[in-house]
Amino acid sequence: MNPKAATLKNIGKNIVSLTTSEIVGRVLGSVTLLILPRYLGPADYGIYSLAISYFLLFSVAANYGLNGLFIKDVARDKTLSQQYYGTNIILKLLLTIFSFGMLCLALYLLRYPLRDVKIILMISSALFFYAITQTNSAVYRAYEKMEYNALLEISRSVLGLAGILLIVNLQGNIFWIASIINITYFLLAFLGTGIIHRKFFKIIWKTSGPLILNTFKNSTPFFLVSAVAIIQNRIDVIMISKLVNNTEVGIFSAANELINILYLIPNLVSNVLFPVFSRQYYESTKSLVASGNLTIKYMAIIGLPISAGIYFVAPSVIPLIYGADYANAVSVMRILGLGIFITFVLSLIAYVLTAADKIRHVTITNLLSILAHIALNFWLIPLYGAGGAAAALLISGCIGTVYLYRIYVTSFAGTVVLKSIIKPLLATLFMSLILWLVQINLPFTILLGVCSYTVALGALRIIDREEILMFRQMIPFLTHSKFFFRS
Repeated sequence: MNPKAATLKNIGKNIVSLTTSEIVGRVLGSVTLLILPRYLGPADYGIYSLAISYFLLFSVAANYGLNGLFIKDVARDKTLSQQYYGTNIILKLLLTIFSFGMLCLALYLLRYPLRDVKIILMISSALFFYAITQTNSAVYRAYEKMEYNALLEISRSVLGLAGILLIVNLQGNIFWIASIINITYFLLAFLGTGIIHRKFFKIIWKTSGPLILNTFKNSTPFFLVSAVAIIQNRIDVIMISKLVNNTEVGIFSAANELINILYLIPNLVSNVLFPVFSRQYYESTKSLVASGNLTIKYMAIIGLPISAGIYFVAPSVIPLIYGADYANAVSVMRILGLGIFITFVLSLIAYVLTAADKIRHVTITNLLSILAHIALNFWLIPLYGAGGAAAALLISGCIGTVYLYRIYVTSFAGTVVLKSIIKPLLATLFMSLILWLVQINLPFTILLGVCSYTVALGALRIIDREEILMFRQMIPFLTHSKFFFRS
C-alpha cells in the first residue's frame, strides 16, 4: 500500500474510532443533560456550571500546553516518548499544586459564598487526575491510535452517567456530584496509564533539570493558546455569576451545553488530523496546504447548515430538554448557533498553522478575541444577561477569524478558503428559505432541512470525483462497495 493510501486509511480508522466514542459519549451525555439541569434547577445548575468553569480554567495551568508539545514532537520522533512522558507527569504534579493554590487565592479575593467555594474546590481537587488523562490522550494521538482515546471517552461517559443516576436515585446533592467527578478521573487516569505501560512503552519516572526547563519553555506557546481558548469559552460563566446571578449562569450554560455538543465535529477532526498535519509539514508543505484546504472546505459544508438550522430548531429544543424554567435560553442558543460555522473553520485553520510552527499567530488571534470578549462582556452582560454574553462571544469570534484568515492565506501559496465557502453558503441559504416558509414540528423541520440542503449540495456539485475516491480510501468498508460513491 502506498504511503498516501496508508495515511488515508489510518485517518479513516481513527475517525471511525473517535466518531464511535463521541456518539456513545454524546448519547450518554445527552441523558445526563436531560437529568441534571431539571434535577438541580437553574440556580444550582448555575453553581455547578460555575464550578466546572473554574475547574477547566485552572486545568489549563495544570496542563501548561504540555500535551500539544508532546503530540507535535512525538508524532515526528517516537524515540522521545519515554523521556517526554515522565517529564510531562512530573511537571504536571508541580503545576497542579501551584494551580490549586492560585484557585484558592482567586476564590478568596472574589468573595464567593462559602457553599459555592466548597463546591468549586471539591470538583477542582480532581485536577491532577484530569491532567494525567490528558497526557495519556496525547500519547494515543501522537501514535495515531485513537481507539484507546475512544475507550477512555466511553468509560468516562458511562461512569459519569452511572454516578448521576445513583445520585438521583439516592436523592443526593451537588456535593455528591463533585465526588463522582473525582472518582471518575482517578479511575480513568489509572486505566489510561496502564494501557500506555502495556501497549506503547515502559513508563520511566526519570527526568532532569535542563529537560524540565526546556520542556516548560517549549510548551509555553501551547499554554498561551490553550489558556486564551479556555478563557474565551468559560469567562462568560464567571462574569455572569459576578455581574448578574447564578440563575442567569444556568440559562447561559443550558444553551451553551447544547451548542458544545456540536463542537464534537471539529474536535474529532482536529484530534485525528493534527498529528497528520505535523508530519506533513515535516515532509511536504504542499501536502499540508492541500490537506488544510480540503478539511476547511468540509468544515464549511458541515458548519454552515448547522449554524442556520439552530435558529429554526431552538424554540422547540430548549423546552423539550430543559422545561419551561429555561425558556430564556432560546434566544441565547440562537445567538451561539451563529458562531458554530466560525468555530468549525477557525479551529482547523489554527491547527494547520500550529502544525506549521506558526503558533505565535494563533496565540495573537486568541488574545485579540479574549480582550474583545471581556470588554464586550462588561458592556453587554449587565444590559442583557445571558444573551449579552452570547453576543459578546459571537462578535469576538468574528474578530479572531478575520485576523487568523489573513495569516493563513498569506502564509501558504494555494489557499482557497473563500472560494470553497461560496457554494455551501448558497446551499445553506436555500435550506433556510425552505425552513422559513415551512415551519411545522421539530422532527419534520430537521428532516426538511437535511433533505433541502442535500439537494442543494448535489445541484451545485460541491463534492468532486477525486474527493469521492479519497473517501473510499479513508473508509475501509466503502473501498469494495459497489453501491456507495459510485464513480
